[in-house]
Amino acid sequence: MSKTTRILTVDDSASMRALLNHALSTNGFEVAQADDGVSALEWLRGRAPRRALTLPAQEVQDMYRELITFEVAGQIFALDIMAIREIRAWTPVTPMPRVPSYVAGVVNLRGTVLPVIDLAARLGWTPTEATPRHAIIVCQVNGQSQGLIVDSVSDIVALDTDNLQPPPTTGQEDVAPFLEGLSAIEERMVMVLDLQALSASEDRAIAA
Repeated sequence: MSKTTRILTVDDSASMRALLNHALSTNGFEVAQADDGVSALEWLRGRAPRRALTLPAQEVQDMYRELITFEVAGQIFALDIMAIREIRAWTPVTPMPRVPSYVAGVVNLRGTVLPVIDLAARLGWTPTEATPRHAIIVCQVNGQSQGLIVDSVSDIVALDTDNLQPPPTTGQEDVAPFLEGLSAIEERMVMVLDLQALSASEDRAIAA
């Protein structure tokens, strides 16, 4: 008779829930989640008094990341969900003078002026001809919010950080400086964007 390893975590974050779902679907783990120490002890006493493995929540979060995937120019990209504030349906932008070509303009976000970046143009590709089918991902970096125009938003996925590979040195020269790395997720090659690198030269454009 095969043995089942039980893992108990104490956490209530969305990223942890995604990890639990991932763990349940692989390797035969039985995973429980407790919101506090009291319920954790109850689980230990009632279900696994002899054999339970407790795994620190921070350690697990370091092993897995929750990402949102989306498409730009037929390629699949991803961003860490913790950096994303919301996803908006396409809204026409107001162009701004004397800004780089990849700055599409600004929109009114509940009374706040939100700069909107054409992600395809920022990556050195053909500028986006936006339609109502496009979306704007509102993210935050360095304490500032900005929107990214994408073709479509796909899914939420859990990434094993061990599977994140360095950006290639050939074939995607224009894109590589803006990537944390690449990973095969659900049989798809996904490019994980580095928001810090993507925004490195945007402060001047936004200020203008």
